[in-house]
Amino acid sequence: MTATVGLPRPAGPAPSAAAPGRSRRARPADLLAVLGYLAAGLWVTARLWPDPAGRAASANAGDTALFEWNLAYAARVVTHLDDPFFTPLMNAPFGVNVMANTTVLLPGVVLSPVTLVAGPAVSLVLLIALSLAGTAAAWYHVLSRHVVASRAAAFVGAAFCGFAPVMLGHSNAHPHLTGQYLVPFIVRGVLAMRREHRWRDGAVLGLLLAAQAFVGLEILFLTAVGCVVFLAAHAATSHREACRRSVEALPGWLTGAGVAFVLLAYPLWTFFFGPQSYRGIRWDLARYSTDASAFLVPGPTAIGGHLLPLDWTGYDLTETGAFFGVPLLALVGYALVAGRGLPRVLAASTLPMIALTLGPSPHAQGHPLPIPAPYRLVAHLPIFDATLPTRFNLPLATLIGVLLAVLWQRTADLGAGGRPALARVALAGALVPLLPVPLPAADRPPIPRFVTSGHWRSCLPAGRTLMPVPLPDYYHPDGMRWAATAGLEFPIPQGIGVVPGEDGHGELIRPTASGVWTMPAGEVGGKERLQARRDLARLDVGCVVVEAHRGDLAATVTNLLGPGRRVDDVWVWDGAG
Repeated sequence: MTATVGLPRPAGPAPSAAAPGRSRRARPADLLAVLGYLAAGLWVTARLWPDPAGRAASANAGDTALFEWNLAYAARVVTHLDDPFFTPLMNAPFGVNVMANTTVLLPGVVLSPVTLVAGPAVSLVLLIALSLAGTAAAWYHVLSRHVVASRAAAFVGAAFCGFAPVMLGHSNAHPHLTGQYLVPFIVRGVLAMRREHRWRDGAVLGLLLAAQAFVGLEILFLTAVGCVVFLAAHAATSHREACRRSVEALPGWLTGAGVAFVLLAYPLWTFFFGPQSYRGIRWDLARYSTDASAFLVPGPTAIGGHLLPLDWTGYDLTETGAFFGVPLLALVGYALVAGRGLPRVLAASTLPMIALTLGPSPHAQGHPLPIPAPYRLVAHLPIFDATLPTRFNLPLATLIGVLLAVLWQRTADLGAGGRPALARVALAGALVPLLPVPLPAADRPPIPRFVTSGHWRSCLPAGRTLMPVPLPDYYHPDGMRWAATAGLEFPIPQGIGVVPGEDGHGELIRPTASGVWTMPAGEVGGKERLQARRDLARLDVGCVVVEAHRGDLAATVTNLLGPGRRVDDVWVWDGAG
């Protein structure tokens, strides 16, 4: 970055080099930038705000319920001092390793007053909007004060970092991935580490690393990969300078690592060795690898995807957000070939990210590509083996966003006349197809009055499991919503999470009860009734609940357990004795 960061300079004076005091003073433009990002965050979530509890991201209703549950759990950690890293309240009675799942503990604790007053659904929509806006605002702060002199350049680059198509895709209920508001300060802490204040800055870096671990561990890992790639690209272009600065920064880096290790020692022990921990995850990497054509073809998260007659049938809106467009990729290519200093290092850093996001079998439009697959070299390494290839589009977008800011700044050096304006029009034109559109949303069933009124207490002994039928999973997430709405006052079986399989590798929670609960009522016999009783005993079920409008399921459970009783808008049966 600039002389402040100790990396290659972009063209034009850095704010820190030109006027350190003035450059760091807040101006009205800074407030307008933040308000603009907040407005954009509200725009993206506009279809969810009319009824947060009754609507969800249509592309990912399962994870919406999961993160509502996560936010309710964070609030419970505050109010009941529950263990923040392991809980028996999901997948009861076996529990879930919260640290080894997609927890958002830190933002959940911060938003706990909202969760307790307005409910976890409101908290989640607010978190989605603030994650996008906060990420953009954080990058604006770092870019405008340490990388470029132009606030307009910082605004454009930061807006891309916060609202790139990949960020919009993961806004479909992946706040652990879009919550990158600490990342700019971590990146600056790593790259700006100097000899003069290495102990102080190292300690601050360690605190930031620990905090990010409780926002999203996966983003912390992706940020580390991005920093390593960037430093390697810098070393390739300026070996002696990179070595000298790395030696200067090493004590500070070690201090940061030490502080983070002390703060994260027990959480990471729980992650790797605690109850319900696992070794890697066997994802379907072919499904979660980026199709090379996605870099050129706009998706439905950006306005460009709605200006063309494209068919989105079967499109994974959440995991596929690699669209950058031909003009923007051409700018990256230009910076790589003709750029000098920071632009070239940034452009070179995008290449490993592109290679990683293509996964172990690069393809375009479903057809194999005859190119190497570097992802295979790291696929079995720790942490890499639990990271989807598509997720490397996140640091890729960040690199391109910073490059945009630097190139926008460079247009100021084209001289007098119309050339700077034309260059900026060209840059802005490359971004038009990527402008965000509101997330698609869909209605979802209301929470039963049986839950919201607290009448569930009348049928559930303290500490026993409440078993909704169908049992909660990704495709039937309403039981998790019930628990979250009730403040997690009762445990539920199954749920959405990753637990160890038989071989120790992580896998989604498998059905913990047999299939008798959803079979046709006419097929229930003595064998099925015996199995149902075994399920109830094994899961320590105190109460079985079926919504009243699900007559088919109510008939099945009646044949399994005998007549139930109507309470509010549900049917209930007593569980194991």
